[in-house]
Amino acid sequence: MKPIDDIHKEIKSSTRRNIKKAEKAGVKIKTGICKKDYIAFYELMTETRKRQGSPPYSKAFFTHLFSNLDSSQIQLFMAFKNDQPIAGIIMFYHGATALYAYGASVSDTKLLQMRPNDLLFWTVIKDANQKGFKDFDFGITHLSNQGLLRFKSQWGTINEEFKYTYYLNNINRTPSIDRSGKIAKLISRIFRVAPPPLLKITGPIALKLLG
Repeated sequence: MKPIDDIHKEIKSSTRRNIKKAEKAGVKIKTGICKKDYIAFYELMTETRKRQGSPPYSKAFFTHLFSNLDSSQIQLFMAFKNDQPIAGIIMFYHGATALYAYGASVSDTKLLQMRPNDLLFWTVIKDANQKGFKDFDFGITHLSNQGLLRFKSQWGTINEEFKYTYYLNNINRTPSIDRSGKIAKLISRIFRVAPPPLLKITGPIALKLLG
């Protein structure tokens, strides 16, 4: 990675202002150190996936991450306003790469206006830089998700095209992560209106079926 001052200069000016806004608003970043922290992230993730109209992962998925990976492989960063967790990021580490794996936040617009996600990303970028990682990977984004692509571009990112090869094991067509189709939009509407307790039960099942 480049020197942190050079990285800071490449960040969009509005994003740098958002980082300062979060700091002035009293948003604090803490690292997850116990299973309870990962469960708190799971609750945020469920709220986020409901807002997006996507099936959430299971609680066991995140507690297993905590139990089976050490701090050299994974790290949870959480943003707090007072004692309330309002956003979080899970990072994976492998070789020379720091990978943004999962992100989640509350739906409360007043809390989001404090820009916790901007401060979180700046924190994890600085952390990866201090640890000596060569690359910071923002993860894969489908071309149809223009909003997320715009957000990632604010950090001076370089886009690379990835090609996939699928092994069709007892299925007749390749899986799709494009949310622009009619069926995907219908499923999305269902998950947006589903009550959280039902979402927590059906979400993991839907993920297995959808692939």
